[in-house]
Amino acid sequence: MFIGHMAVGFAGKKLAPKTSLVSLFFASMFLDLLWSFLLLLDVEHVRISPGITAVTPLDRLLKTIQENPGLGFPHRKIIEYLSQQYNYIKKEYKEVNMSRTVKECRLGKNRAREYLDYLESKGLLERREDGYRKWYRIAAS
Repeated sequence: MFIGHMAVGFAGKKLAPKTSLVSLFFASMFLDLLWSFLLLLDVEHVRISPGITAVTPLDRLLKTIQENPGLGFPHRKIIEYLSQQYNYIKKEYKEVNMSRTVKECRLGKNRAREYLDYLESKGLLERREDGYRKWYRIAAS
């Protein structure tokens, strides 16, 4: 990872010769350093899943939020709440009914239903209906 960052710094030196190499290195590593601080502050959440990728075993649980800045605050609250419902023994996300999600996220029922339907249509959530109750969980990837 850092070799690639250094390569960007060296390439930047050729494009901007008056800029110091240290500042180019810092600029190329800034977002990764910021992400580390967000992990420490418990803003970002990550889980270690050996074999999830060829390079790193880190599974970013909220990567959808980072990669889709169009999601509003209520969407984020719902995804954050549902991502906290991970069962480490069964290695799957627990289902949560809509009324519990409304209560925990402090949203109105109609707004929550609207957001949950939107997130389901984008493939981020799975829904199961049991009579009149709707159960949601993070979609299996």
